[in-house]
Amino acid sequence: VPASDRSGQALLRIYRARERRAGGRLAEAEQLHEEAFELARDANDQKLIQVASTNLGDLALADDRIDSAEQHLRAALAAWRERRVPPSPGILINWAALQRARGRLAEAMAALDEASAGAPPDTLWAIHRDRGLTAEKAGRLDEAERWYREAIGVIETLRDSSAPPTSLAEFFERRWAPFQYLFALQVSRGDA
Repeated sequence: VPASDRSGQALLRIYRARERRAGGRLAEAEQLHEEAFELARDANDQKLIQVASTNLGDLALADDRIDSAEQHLRAALAAWRERRVPPSPGILINWAALQRARGRLAEAMAALDEASAGAPPDTLWAIHRDRGLTAEKAGRLDEAERWYREAIGVIETLRDSSAPPTSLAEFFERRWAPFQYLFALQVSRGDA
């Protein structure tokens, strides 16, 4: 990719950042996403601005840097509006996590409702997981349990339809949270 192709250079950095993040090198991933954002902004590439901003918001959320996450996610939402396309569920899931962290639970649930429209199953389970987290934070434990079970149901369907038996550990590694949250909720409620 020639250096003059700002969008191409931004995309390369996004791919490198994903690789670094998968390897646990989060600081490097964040730096690469920041470079991608700058390159995409120089190219006025709203799609890549949206992707880089969403990933930066996700990294900031994971590190409890709420103000930084909000700044990045607002940039992602602005780029999405500029593109006039349906929002990526990832933006809305992260926006919901931000709202949940801020204690704005109705706004979090509204973002998750919007994200669920047409979401593929491998995204839908994460939306249900986050609905459970939001309901649990609001003290609606029966609702939280129902959402965790919904997430698990989607995961089980995915497992039955797509994962060969040799890769079950890897399959569940990324999708284990709803099981953990349901178990913790049941323990906290004394549900043996």
